[in-house]
Amino acid sequence: MVYDMKKRDIGIDCLKGFATLLVVLGHIIDGYKNAGEFPDKMGLMSAGYKIIYAFHMPLFFMISGYVFQMAYFKDGKAKPGLKYQKLNIVVLFFEFGILFGLFKVLCGRFTNADVTLLDVALIWLKPISPYWYLYLLFFYYIIFSSSLFQAKRSSAVIGAVCLILSLLSSFIPSQIGAYFEIKHFLYHLTFFWFGIMLQRGEFNKFKSLSVGIAGAVIAVVLMIALRNKASSYQYIPGANIIIAYGISLFLYDIFHTFFNKEAALRTNALSFIGRYSLEIYVLHCIFTAGNRVILPKMHIHGFWLSIVCNMVISTAVPIIIALVCKKLNIHKQIFQPVKYLKEKKQLSTGD
Repeated sequence: MVYDMKKRDIGIDCLKGFATLLVVLGHIIDGYKNAGEFPDKMGLMSAGYKIIYAFHMPLFFMISGYVFQMAYFKDGKAKPGLKYQKLNIVVLFFEFGILFGLFKVLCGRFTNADVTLLDVALIWLKPISPYWYLYLLFFYYIIFSSSLFQAKRSSAVIGAVCLILSLLSSFIPSQIGAYFEIKHFLYHLTFFWFGIMLQRGEFNKFKSLSVGIAGAVIAVVLMIALRNKASSYQYIPGANIIIAYGISLFLYDIFHTFFNKEAALRTNALSFIGRYSLEIYVLHCIFTAGNRVILPKMHIHGFWLSIVCNMVISTAVPIIIALVCKKLNIHKQIFQPVKYLKEKKQLSTGD
């Protein structure tokens, strides 16, 4: 997740860290499940997959909307850095989308999804997972930075439109919805908008632990009632949004209530991961896929040990890479290329 501020929101950093761990865990479980490994744990993996994918990306986009508003707007007006951040997202999407696409082409026999050079060339049309997040983020930044979407008087109408579009997304066939990520774009629209509203203080009534608990209870009841459905919760029209909102709000309230003390170990650990959520997000898939091949060669065969080792490696290595890049003074060139070029230009012109 893209987030660059001197003054940080500790609760949001921790929630970002938690959401990032869910993304990594979701991809690990999905990888083992699709590869047919650990057949005796297939039921457990399927249940875990359904639960994580029911809310983890809506939560991520809700946080993204919150951070977008906090980092790039003041009194309803965009800060100068916003236009550079939009360009930065585009560069990151192509940079890592092409890199990971080529990795999957070269290591096709070890991966679950076949990717061709044509797929890599057409990532602007059909992004390679998981980089559709950056793809959507760019368009959300464009849309929600306009004066119409920033005007408080139009908040209710915009919210209603976003919700309706999110509901309609469930009826778009996946084959069609994959183009320009239109299905994901419509579905996550309401969550990005909601994050903006939370940060602007227009939804203070939702910043209550009791509201969060109520939302979680409704979500859990729905998940239990729909547990025997063949499709994942995220594909059940109407219920998918209620479940995602219920759990996301609960986690938002939990983290703002209990993860706001910088001295606490849990806060330091999660906020640290949150600060490197972008690096983890764009790099982790290389390791979650590679670990399925490497760990057995290291005589790590147990289900739980494989999951834990994969989680640790897939989270820690991208952070280590980011720290090494900072040490070598190449971090901005890789992860903030537009900002780097802007600063370099300013230095050369003396501005």
